[in-house]
Amino acid sequence: MQRTLRLLLIVPIAFLTACAQVPISAIDVSRQVSTGISSLGTNGQDAVAAWEEVALALLDERWSQIYKRADSEYRKKRQIAAGTALAADQVEEVAGLATLIRDDARKKITGKANEMRKVITENAKTTLEANESVTRLLISANSVLSTQQAVAKQMTEHAKLPADLNTFVLNLIKP
Repeated sequence: MQRTLRLLLIVPIAFLTACAQVPISAIDVSRQVSTGISSLGTNGQDAVAAWEEVALALLDERWSQIYKRADSEYRKKRQIAAGTALAADQVEEVAGLATLIRDDARKKITGKANEMRKVITENAKTTLEANESVTRLLISANSVLSTQQAVAKQMTEHAKLPADLNTFVLNLIKP
């Protein structure tokens, strides 16, 4: 009976103490990774802002090309031959059309930048949530291990266990 009781105590203790310890440094590193993920998200947003600014500036620098396109479309629609002088009101209409073309291009640039911002935000959020989940898991595993160790300590204090487990088990199976 006493041997069975000891065996019943040894098996849970062996199980409880068999869990690997999660170093506190692993939890700290996981938290640092979260900070890095946030920084990457911010850097990505900054890169998109810079991309948008450069794209809009390039568009503005290409005003003459936009105007040529507007002039060509205007002449084609009105069936005016290239090289034919336009009246002042026609020049204003071409300028208005060029502004519309540029505004449409600006909206497309801003739309593309907003798409990139959304992807970066969603990816950073998803990655951050996943890493925070890992951090919580590491903290939980560390807490479980601490609890297991405390239980094992109390069990060994209340039950006099043999110092040499191998000898103890061999003694149990002797005829």
